[in-house]
Amino acid sequence: MKKTLLYLFYSLLFLLPTQLMAQIANHVVISQVYGGGGNTNAVFTNDFVELYNPTSNDVVMTNWSLQYASAAGTAWGVSTSSTIAPFSGTIKAHGYFLIGLAAGTTVTNKPLPTTDATGPINMSAAAGKIALVNNSTQISQVANPTDASIVDLLGFYTSGGATVTTGFETAYLTIPSTVTSNTWAAQRIANATSTAASLSAGGADASAGNGWDSNNNSTDFVVQTTIVPKNSATPIAPALGSPTPTLSANPTSLDFGTTQTVGTTSAAKNFSLSGTNIDANGVSLSVAAPYSISSSSTGTYGTSLSFTQAQMASAQTVYVEFTPTNTTAAPGSVSITSAGASTQTVTLTGTGAAAVTPTLSANPTSLDFGTTQTVGTTSAAKSFSLSGTNIGSGGVSLSVAAPYSISSSATGTYGTSLTFTQAQMASAQTVYVEFAPTTTTAAPGSIGITSTGATAQTVSLTGTGAAATSTGANHVVISQLYGGNGNTYSFDFIELYNPTSADVDMSNWSLQYNSATGTGAFSGLTTFTSGTTIKAHSYFLVQEQGTAGTGTGTSPTADLTTSGTTNNFNMSGTAGKIALVNGTTLLSAPPTLPSAAIIDFVGYGTTAAYYEGSAAAPAPSSTTSIIRKASATSTASTLATGGSEATAGNGYDTDNNGSDFVVASTINLRTSATPAAPPLGPSLALAPTSLTFSQTVGTTSAAQSFTITGSSLTAGATVTTSAPYAVSTSATGTYSTSVTFTQSQLSSAQTVYVQFTPTAAGPASGSVTVASTGATSQSVTLNGTGTTAAAPTLSATPATLTFSQSVGSTSAAQSFSVSGTNIPSTGVTVTVAAPYAIATSAAGTYGTSITFTQAQMAAAQTVYVQFTPAAVGAANGTVTIASTGATSQPVTLNGTGLVAANTPPTLSPISNVTLCYTPVQQTIALSGITPGAESAQTVVLSISSSNPALFSQLGAFPIAGGTTGQINYTIAPNASGTAVVTVTVKDNGGIANGGIDTYTTNFNITVNSLPNVNIVSNVGTNITKGVTAQLTATAGGTTYAWTPAADIISGQNTATVTVRPKASETFTVVVTNASGCSTTQTISLNVSTLYPLVTSNIITPNGDGKNDTWIIKNIDYYPTSSVKVVDKAGKVVFSATNYLNDWDGTYNGQPLTQGTYYYVIDLGTGAPKYTGYVTIIRD
Repeated sequence: MKKTLLYLFYSLLFLLPTQLMAQIANHVVISQVYGGGGNTNAVFTNDFVELYNPTSNDVVMTNWSLQYASAAGTAWGVSTSSTIAPFSGTIKAHGYFLIGLAAGTTVTNKPLPTTDATGPINMSAAAGKIALVNNSTQISQVANPTDASIVDLLGFYTSGGATVTTGFETAYLTIPSTVTSNTWAAQRIANATSTAASLSAGGADASAGNGWDSNNNSTDFVVQTTIVPKNSATPIAPALGSPTPTLSANPTSLDFGTTQTVGTTSAAKNFSLSGTNIDANGVSLSVAAPYSISSSSTGTYGTSLSFTQAQMASAQTVYVEFTPTNTTAAPGSVSITSAGASTQTVTLTGTGAAAVTPTLSANPTSLDFGTTQTVGTTSAAKSFSLSGTNIGSGGVSLSVAAPYSISSSATGTYGTSLTFTQAQMASAQTVYVEFAPTTTTAAPGSIGITSTGATAQTVSLTGTGAAATSTGANHVVISQLYGGNGNTYSFDFIELYNPTSADVDMSNWSLQYNSATGTGAFSGLTTFTSGTTIKAHSYFLVQEQGTAGTGTGTSPTADLTTSGTTNNFNMSGTAGKIALVNGTTLLSAPPTLPSAAIIDFVGYGTTAAYYEGSAAAPAPSSTTSIIRKASATSTASTLATGGSEATAGNGYDTDNNGSDFVVASTINLRTSATPAAPPLGPSLALAPTSLTFSQTVGTTSAAQSFTITGSSLTAGATVTTSAPYAVSTSATGTYSTSVTFTQSQLSSAQTVYVQFTPTAAGPASGSVTVASTGATSQSVTLNGTGTTAAAPTLSATPATLTFSQSVGSTSAAQSFSVSGTNIPSTGVTVTVAAPYAIATSAAGTYGTSITFTQAQMAAAQTVYVQFTPAAVGAANGTVTIASTGATSQPVTLNGTGLVAANTPPTLSPISNVTLCYTPVQQTIALSGITPGAESAQTVVLSISSSNPALFSQLGAFPIAGGTTGQINYTIAPNASGTAVVTVTVKDNGGIANGGIDTYTTNFNITVNSLPNVNIVSNVGTNITKGVTAQLTATAGGTTYAWTPAADIISGQNTATVTVRPKASETFTVVVTNASGCSTTQTISLNVSTLYPLVTSNIITPNGDGKNDTWIIKNIDYYPTSSVKVVDKAGKVVFSATNYLNDWDGTYNGQPLTQGTYYYVIDLGTGAPKYTGYVTIIRD
């Protein structure tokens, strides 16, 4: 379009790139249009059109014109005052030209800047079309005109309003219906990415010139609510073209050092990439091996990467990894390109390190389990430390053969193999070993330790199994039970055994029985007679109920036999409870265990309600018995006839029925005649038999412990050790190299506590020896390792944090975790420099340093970081984490300061208003009006109502130079109702970077109607003196107040009053309705000084005293009056002066005939005569 001007710009066509020629106009353009001048909410009093010259030459506009047509208009501007505006002038190259148009009548105090020309066009604020023409001749076409004189053309339309059907370029500009009327302008963009915000003051395109023209109104213009008209005095915009794209990277170099092993990939490093005016092709990045790039630290890496135009609207992070293939230096670079922008480069440096040989080491390299571990039992665990360097991905494997087993946890699952991963081997691991001998011969072994590429290591193992020792009871015990009478044996039997070295008198003892689940007193009772004795190391057999000859086997001859059901009881063959009691009184249930009265107690079978220890003895059957062990390792086989413990005596008693008995499938009942078992000597048992310590040199370990159990001891016991170990009888007691226990103390198990205080690094083996007269001494092996204090270490995760924040504001907190090992008492210090700050809590106090104590560093700690940029652009930093003796760790901080987001304007709350209707203009004061934190900005007020019909005028404006303003409104004639009034404050700071430029508040204006009052008199307004009148106010009020009170007879506070004025009077009533609104109304009564006459209209002269004469009331007030009565023929039948109310319907003394007569009363005062009719009735 506008082809006639092309000859002015041919020179430009050779200079501009082809792309720009299609987008930047080569002619004067309409750059801004405003049609709401002077209307409600108007920003300016006048409409205006702004022109812009995007060319490099001044343009002379002699006798040019603006021509306007309505949205659906069928003709362009003609030579009338409102649709065509001729003008002349020169518009400078890259300059503006402002044409002021018609003014509105509502807002009259907001002038335009100095205009370069004026015209009379009165545009619509909602929809229309306007043409810039290079002459003043009317455009001949309306529908999509092609007149060669048209330089530029704009059509605009508000959603929901009149549609622009013709007269625009490609498509009309649509204004959203949500935009407040009269507060917007159509503004041409500067480039393809321009927005209303970028075109506003302070925006990226504010001074770039509004010359973008793709011949499509809908995309070449934006709806601008921050309206700034520009004139010829506006500074010249720069020469137009697409803004030059720019690229920047920060930092511009990354160094991967010299320690990355060949064939492995480094941790990612990163840089921040930002750009301006990036076109639709976006940005491309490329790199060559051994480097690779990605847009995510955990994403897919490659040699190329791209970002779209949309992504480049904000800074992007690029991650780089280094995977060296050799040990030479590997310089490289990331190349960053975008159409029209200078290529940027990020330099990369790194050198591969040769792969190192993995190593393995174990400490100590041998473990000895001694010679005291009982066959069939498992030792306490011993341990060694396993460490390695440069361990491969295959980790480390360990293997061992029985009777040894290994585990990674002292209380874990043990087996013959174990593995540790590469990650686990980053720190030393502890391997635990147990010894479970199966014979009493020496059992040498070893643990093989292997890892790919490393020399295999071995830990030697030695240990010898010890024969099981007996734990003998120190009292008579129940040694065997059989309850299956009528099967193997005809009777039930209970066998007793005396494991002591002295005969025991059982006079008046008893055996007592209760069912397995019984909860009452014991029911079965067998008593021993006086003199009953059980020999030392001998048996005693008691026969209980049964029937002779019913068993398949021959019953042995019992030491105590009974017959029938006397002094015996019938036992269950599978479950029950038996007590050996040193008395004959039946026990209550359940009995207290242990008890001085109960010598021994056995609960057997799975349903036994109670028993000694943690479990019941196993269940026998009709063909089996349960038999007490001779030692801890006893079995049914070793106890059977011919077994290794057949004659050892069944005195093993740990006070735990479950472990003290086994089921004997071959029943062998013993009596007092059975040869005595050999006596048991004093014995000692220790558990566990080894303890392992690892402790820093010069410090004391936590206590570990073992227990001493003695049997048949004849004396106390002495416990001894030597430095660097010490023993005590209490975990927190006094430690020394020896402690003692009395024989009495050793009647129950005793605990010994051991501490380790190494004086030198390395192994420090030792032992604790326990000795007692007559017993074999026992020992606990002590394996200790003195360690040097490990060097403290620090780590932080993640190692990089990235921020993007508006200048002057503080970001949300991001965090990283700080971990450490072997932290000294000085703790850890974390420091940072502005514009960053750190804290130990997201909502805590932020500063440039924090500390963590040694105790706190026992667990990972979280550090929170905030970013408060003071300037636009990159602002990188580092958090430094330090601790004495440890390598300091950095956390890289990448920050970008953004243009500060506009803070919202302010307006103090407005109270609701309720008033009665008034035609007088009302005002409401506004306060607290500010543009927010940006005090230099300007604000515009606008106001709207949900009920426009309530107002004939509604407006709001700020008062210059302060923070106050005012709302003016006038209520529409006789209107009432409620309106929600919306007041909006808008500043010119825009909404870039999440800024807010608008604040809106609502309040209610409620207008209550006035009472509509009308007063009526029941006797009219002209009355004579003495007459009463009723005055009624018709209004529907709730209260009434009448004045003057002196002439009011009744009804003062009601709608109707009765009055009797003595002279002419004006009565006033104030009527108030339910809303509290009042109306005042008056009525005037004109009072004549005459007394009114009241005449009767009937005479019945029959002498009954009623209506016998004609009565004229008040006639006596007029003594000079005359009265005449005439008949239908006009004959005077009665006349009188000073009538005395005495005429009785006669004429000359004769009664007149019945009928109607006419009267005339002349008061003689100049007052009107009274006339009327009177009827004589005689029947």
